[in-house]
Amino acid sequence: MSAPFSLPLRHSPLLWAALLATHLAPLVAVVLTAPAPAVSFPLVVAVGASAVFSLRRARRLHGCSLRVAPRGESVLSQGGATRPVEILAESREMGWLVVIAWREADGRVRRAALTRDAFPAETWRALRRFVRWEAGDQAS
Repeated sequence: MSAPFSLPLRHSPLLWAALLATHLAPLVAVVLTAPAPAVSFPLVVAVGASAVFSLRRARRLHGCSLRVAPRGESVLSQGGATRPVEILAESREMGWLVVIAWREADGRVRRAALTRDAFPAETWRALRRFVRWEAGDQAS
């Protein structure tokens, strides 16, 4: 399978576990070291705010589908509406994780972290191949 192909942007258990671990580790460190309340309270608030921000960001893309195509023809679909997007060269493939970045028509840059457990094997291979070899070649 090569481009074009569709990616339903859905949550993966592996990504949720990583998100949970990165927010629980600082909280555990604060509890175990038991610093003064003047220090621990701002840390707990900061970690909580980071967790809320991360969850809101992940929910924003829930239910979206990204149709990846070469030569600037990629499209983001959400709730029946479609918007043209440009897949950016800053997208990265790291084996178990792909961070795909795109620019919407209004100039906003969005990113999605995707893991292999959220996709069928063939779609995952096509996505990795696309990000590695074609993502920067989309001059529109």
